[in-house]
Amino acid sequence: MFGGIRSFKLLVLAAGDILAAYLALALALTFRYGRQEFDVHWSGHVWPFTVVFAVWFVIFYIVGLYDFDALRSRIELGGRAVEGLLAALFISIAVFYAVPSFEIAPKTNLVIAVALYAVLFFGWRLLSMHLFSRERFRLKVLFLGGGGEAATLCDILNANPHLGYTCVAAIDGTAQAELPHADIIVVARGLQGTPEMTARLYRKFFEAVAVVDMPTFYEKIRHSVPESALDERWIVDNLAGQEATVYEHGKRLFDIACAAIFSLPTLAVSPLVAFVVWIEDRGLVLYRQARVGKGGRVFSIVKFRTMRVDAEKAGAAFAQKDDPRVTRVGRLLRATRLDELPQLWNILRGEMSFVGPRPERPEIESELAKTIPLFPVRHLARPGLTGWAQVSAPYAATREDHLLKLRHDLYYLKYRSLALDVAIVLKTAYSVLKRKGR
Repeated sequence: MFGGIRSFKLLVLAAGDILAAYLALALALTFRYGRQEFDVHWSGHVWPFTVVFAVWFVIFYIVGLYDFDALRSRIELGGRAVEGLLAALFISIAVFYAVPSFEIAPKTNLVIAVALYAVLFFGWRLLSMHLFSRERFRLKVLFLGGGGEAATLCDILNANPHLGYTCVAAIDGTAQAELPHADIIVVARGLQGTPEMTARLYRKFFEAVAVVDMPTFYEKIRHSVPESALDERWIVDNLAGQEATVYEHGKRLFDIACAAIFSLPTLAVSPLVAFVVWIEDRGLVLYRQARVGKGGRVFSIVKFRTMRVDAEKAGAAFAQKDDPRVTRVGRLLRATRLDELPQLWNILRGEMSFVGPRPERPEIESELAKTIPLFPVRHLARPGLTGWAQVSAPYAATREDHLLKLRHDLYYLKYRSLALDVAIVLKTAYSVLKRKGR
């Protein structure tokens, strides 16, 4: 049943995507040439675009637009769609120029078709998410063990049908009674590998039931690592061997290019920002601060000052939501992220990235590491101007807040990709527009 529902969903999604592609082409040609000339231009475009559309759907598959478990939120869908559509556009241009037999080089038509398809695609995918939230399309989930985390997930699934799941039960897993019917069985880490549990799950194997470990399922639903999984075992199982990847090299090139491009408007707006910072209290404009970067190396971060000159006369302290030390101008700069413009220099130097865990001060980091031993694991990646923890968790003012942010940072380290980076940038832009900057 699990495979049948997923196959049906995949078929429906693909059919809708294909229909939207041809509809976008038809609308683009109608817009350019009108109804009178539509037939002539359609016959000349449909075959070349059919080849191009086939390439599109291969790209969509590669970037994960048919991965149901990864597309439970609009932000995740948006990030992957932007990635896929941009790749589709550039590869389509290359295809048309590389195949002379197509006898067309539809620059304008292609751009219009892609723009229309983006609208139709998003509309269709949002509609499909709504349709698949109905009971008949929802997968039944059984939790074995997991305690409070399992109970929390059970409540979340039942309260959010658009996720595509229904919780049938959350039991301790030690009783030998027959397990309730389910499409997915989520097993707590403590129960994995025991002879009794292995035998019970082996019998379910012949019923086409999917078996998932608790941390993996938790990560897919909550987009963070569960607190129960914060140990060396999780680090070794999930983060080993992630360093020298094509993604990392591509991300570094992207950082350099974007930092160079944004440096020009930054130079233009910086004098105005510097003036409003200075005019409030006549203090220093720029603020340098030691931060811990990749590999635990300390570097100097540069920001426009947002706090009072005497903000740390008593020593370093956790920042707080609505921190009274922040000036009136500082609040505006933080909300719009303008205070972080000088950090483009840190990105060009390779000390930071646009997306990554937020760098902490050495003295605060050493204090957090005493009670959160895995906190230094964040240094596996370059720190970022923004990150998954920044857009997903509340302001970190306590040890518990930093623990929550660590769980989001570890999720990012495990699943980091161009699609996730795009999603983070989109969420950051939304928070800036809503003046939720942290």
